[in-house]
Amino acid sequence: MQGIAPLSLSKDTVGPMVHSVQDAALLHAIIHGQTSGTVQPLSLKGVRLGVIRALEGRDPQQLAVWHDAIATLRRHGATIVDIDLPILSELAKATCLSLSEFRVGFDVWIQQHPGAPEGLRGIVASGQFLPEFMPLLTRMLASERLKTPEWFAGRQLRRRLQQALGQVAEQGRLDGFLYPTVSRVPDSLEKMPPGCGPELAAISGFAAITLPCGRTQTGFPVGLEMLSCAGDESSLLALAAACETAFSLG
Repeated sequence: MQGIAPLSLSKDTVGPMVHSVQDAALLHAIIHGQTSGTVQPLSLKGVRLGVIRALEGRDPQQLAVWHDAIATLRRHGATIVDIDLPILSELAKATCLSLSEFRVGFDVWIQQHPGAPEGLRGIVASGQFLPEFMPLLTRMLASERLKTPEWFAGRQLRRRLQQALGQVAEQGRLDGFLYPTVSRVPDSLEKMPPGCGPELAAISGFAAITLPCGRTQTGFPVGLEMLSCAGDESSLLALAAACETAFSLG
């Protein structure tokens, strides 16, 4: 996180945005100070992938591409398992941890920069921010400390999500979970509204990678996100490389 302004102490994650899985593996290794190497794609034969149907959304254009992508993985040998995660209904209603954590983390970070405004309150007082963020910033200013009942509840929900994903993965002998990167195709190239991304990786702390898996009839790309409960991210990258190859072959 060095050099990065914090948003959420519990959820912030640094990861590469690149053109291919091989490039992701290369930059991932550089970030971690590791020796870089070529990712060897796994065979999808025998791989078990859990599809979280509740996160598929209702966008007909995206669903058409998504279902084709899942069918492609099946053709290349993957076993697709439908997954039910009851805890998702709680996540949808929960207050985002960043509302409790942003001011505390940001104020500490900005103090390290001479000449910068005096914390979040100083920035709001200066008016140097996009007006659309005023309601959000007002809520964040009210969070002067972390250890509140709301913060503890968010942290407990995070642990229960980790446990739920781990148990389902173990019981189903799953190599990874699949779901669309966002719940719907954007209307334009403007900023997507909040809530479109499931944030399973950010909340749980498990590693995930997003792959393009096709385009809609109107030309928008559709993303497939894969999450792994394994501690070693190299296995996730190898699995992603296998999926990337499958999508390129059709």
